[in-house]
Amino acid sequence: MNHFLDKFDKRIRTFWDGSGETEKKRLLDDILQYANSNSQTFKNDITEIRFDKDLQPLPIILEALSKDTSNWGQLYVD
Repeated sequence: MNHFLDKFDKRIRTFWDGSGETEKKRLLDDILQYANSNSQTFKNDITEIRFDKDLQPLPIILEALSKDTSNWGQLYVD
């Protein structure tokens, strides 16, 4: 079970086509909050979906995490 996808799949799928700027910002903030509160689960979940061709969340995830590089900078390296 992938908790990240359960929580964010639908919102990520509509990020590029239908979301307004406020909704995009809210999604990025929610992803960062989820990552900070569940860091190990988050890391496991994104490892599972990183190369999913139907869902391309990695750019969105990285944009969200870029707001907190002191906690997530190493993830970029890894």
